[in-house]
Amino acid sequence: MKLLISLLLLCSLGKFAFTQNVTILEKGIKLPSCNDCPFEMIQNGLDYSRFEKVAQLEGKFIKAEEGSIEKLFSTFRYKSNKMGANAYRFDTIIDNKAVITLHLSIYCLQDSILKKNNSYRNKNEVYLFGPLDKTKNTVIAKINNENSSFEPLHFKKYKLKNKEKISLKVGKLFGNNHTLIGSENANSVYYKLGKFTGRVTNNYAPNKNTIGIRIGEMGYNGSAYGFNSGDISQIEDDLGLFLSNILTEN
Repeated sequence: MKLLISLLLLCSLGKFAFTQNVTILEKGIKLPSCNDCPFEMIQNGLDYSRFEKVAQLEGKFIKAEEGSIEKLFSTFRYKSNKMGANAYRFDTIIDNKAVITLHLSIYCLQDSILKKNNSYRNKNEVYLFGPLDKTKNTVIAKINNENSSFEPLHFKKYKLKNKEKISLKVGKLFGNNHTLIGSENANSVYYKLGKFTGRVTNNYAPNKNTIGIRIGEMGYNGSAYGFNSGDISQIEDDLGLFLSNILTEN
């Protein structure tokens, strides 16, 4: 069984092993590389007019290629960190039928500025994404026991009040379900919804700074291997924010 789980993990990681092509369009100040640095989007409200630009980057992702958008974000972050940058803002987003082209300006922000930037992030919101591949089918999920459709490359956003609950369920008998609970000034959370999977799953424990998560009847805190008729996968905050700015909100 352990061998099977190891092989499945390797297969799931393999599709993200190759990076997307990111081009440097313009170079600014030169800085030492920054390993394992964050890569945060500069929020509306933060005055960046006095920040010195490290570079402008161009990248593309293919709508009909599984993992393309995640690989692009990882490549942007890797290349930016190598150039000493830890933050970015969108310059242009060009959406064609098959490909989306992004131009980003990247910067190096001090920790105090990053903290201030984070204070401008939207709070207590739940972002639910459909499949991140145009060729996948629309996912039907139950949101508070009401059917809702999640198209590929689209998302829906739900604003929670303090202690307000929202229930998510994907799939039927062997589906996956979560209940999220809003809390005062909590960080927003991001989820990708999918259909049948056979995978290793990680259930996320609640964090005092994040919308509370109560695992449903199919899960428990820790890791497990299982076959589900529906999948609810939490997305890293910075990737989720990136996606919410380039995909279409329903």
